[in-house]
Amino acid sequence: MEERAPDESETDGKSFRWYTLQVLSNCEAKAQKALRLRTKSIGAEEWVREVLFPVELICEVRNGKKMTRQRKLYPGYLFAELDLYEGNGELRQVIWRLIMETEGISGFVGSGRRPTPLKQSDVDEIRARAEAKQQPVMSRRFYEVGTPVKITEGPFAGSSGEIDSLDEEAGKLRVSVSLFGRKTPVDLEFWQVSREEV
Repeated sequence: MEERAPDESETDGKSFRWYTLQVLSNCEAKAQKALRLRTKSIGAEEWVREVLFPVELICEVRNGKKMTRQRKLYPGYLFAELDLYEGNGELRQVIWRLIMETEGISGFVGSGRRPTPLKQSDVDEIRARAEAKQQPVMSRRFYEVGTPVKITEGPFAGSSGEIDSLDEEAGKLRVSVSLFGRKTPVDLEFWQVSREEV
């Protein structure tokens, strides 16, 4: 017996929804590329709108050099916007096979042959994080006790100080800031400061 689609909103005569795809560990980018190529090769672009592999930029210092690398926001997962069901509510077999036969993808997140679509609020959050045009996040290894920093977020934004202590497990640091002529310790998270060049 065929599974029926959940209620879906129509867009341009199609019922596109976002689904989560489970992929093999450390194969996210490869699986994304393979899925895009296979979609094009079988002419399924009308049912596969987008395949998303969200990452963010991280800056680190290694051997005295500043390096930028990508960090996966959702390791082991891809997100795909698909028109997965026929007009009569039956699973679109060509798309099901496309996903299930793509190298590196182990399947949909959901129960059995009924993939669970994501809520729009979850999709908006994933897209916002993936498309953020922000400065790279600095790794905790970029900081050490005595490093001069500028506070960029929170009530002390704009103040400068020096790192007194680091709690790498919690991702926090304590900065001494000069307030009213006195050194005052302020507890912050790594993302709330930037290294200040002297």
